[in-house]
Amino acid sequence: MSCRTSPAIQPQGAASRNAADSSALARQAWARAVRALQSQNLQAARDDVELAHRVWPVQPRYAWTRAILAGRASDTAATHRALADYLKLGLGGDLSAPAFNAVRELSWFAAMKAVHDTLRTPLARSTLATTFADSTIWPEAVEYDARSGAYYLTSVRHGTIYVRTRDGAQRWLWRRNAPGVGSVLALRLDPRRGVLWATSSGAPQLDGYVAADSARGTILMVRASDGEILRRWDIPANTPHALGDIALGPEGDVFVTDSNEPVLYWLPPTLDTLPKK
Repeated sequence: MSCRTSPAIQPQGAASRNAADSSALARQAWARAVRALQSQNLQAARDDVELAHRVWPVQPRYAWTRAILAGRASDTAATHRALADYLKLGLGGDLSAPAFNAVRELSWFAAMKAVHDTLRTPLARSTLATTFADSTIWPEAVEYDARSGAYYLTSVRHGTIYVRTRDGAQRWLWRRNAPGVGSVLALRLDPRRGVLWATSSGAPQLDGYVAADSARGTILMVRASDGEILRRWDIPANTPHALGDIALGPEGDVFVTDSNEPVLYWLPPTLDTLPKK
């Protein structure tokens, strides 16, 4: 395995570093809410869950717990609002929960429960596309190349990508647990260039993981045909990284999220720099 290594990515722009980290604020509020519930302080828990939901309104756990706690407090108006907000996420909760006993006989509840129950109905529309022979992959992301018929599956445990070709042959794109590569997480196929874009971070499930691996953060440009790592961009190891998602723009831009930082990395088509947004 060989590759061209670009200089370490340097943060660009103070605004991204100083931006309010809404996810961290929400998690802090959630942790306080858990402690408040353990201390039987329902109102304090509600206040902090409300804050967590306000700064991260699409987090299902916060939205649902907000409804549960409002129900436990017999706060009819707040329960109605919370359940309506939860429905906006396209999710359905189990409204038979005892927390909703105080509102169960109200006129709006039956209609709302019907919608929730519909959203909870399993959709049995899937069909088996393929199977993978290796059960130790610990997969995170999958891509399919419609032209070649190949499936690509990232491995959190082995730090590489597993491929199944149209004829059923299966192999690792590069050897498992190669030096300098952590858990492979996100994956996107760029069919125009014939490359796979992948992210690598140090997850605890990685074979041979040590605490220092958590600071790994790498974006890989991989030739899809043979697994050659063509380029790599390393993010400075100044904090734990979890590069969990990749999106490709129509002009070839690459965008990468980091679950441990409130930033979006942007790799322009020049492939030279990776500023934070």
